[in-house]
Amino acid sequence: MKTTHIHLHIKRRFTFIITSFLLCFTSLTYADNSDDFHINTLPLFSKTIGEMSTGRVMIEISNHLSQPANNIVLSILEPAGNQVGRGAVQAGSVDAGEIRVINTDFISTVSSKADVTLWQLEYDDAAGNKHTTVVSSKHENN
Repeated sequence: MKTTHIHLHIKRRFTFIITSFLLCFTSLTYADNSDDFHINTLPLFSKTIGEMSTGRVMIEISNHLSQPANNIVLSILEPAGNQVGRGAVQAGSVDAGEIRVINTDFISTVSSKADVTLWQLEYDDAAGNKHTTVVSSKHENN
């Protein structure tokens, strides 16, 4: 029984180390194209229990490209411990120069409060090419 506990502890630690490495490596491979997209958020309501906050948030995505962004998938890179939806949220398409507003669930750890959120935004361009970009958004109400 003790062997199983040690094995699980080592497996969890190894998984954490690999996940941390992948997140750091992945974060370094993206370009911050904040000029192409802007993201604004507005918390609709939240409830804090212990170290976790949950609730709903309104997310506004502005497309500043000269073409539509299709099949948008949005997730949070930083701060760690925060997520929208079930890790990512489908935002559909946003035409060039247009804005899309979506409402979704969020989870946040109390210790992860930050002034800036780094979002990973994946989309297809008009030709069907896939793109991934990082967009930073500043919180006005913190």
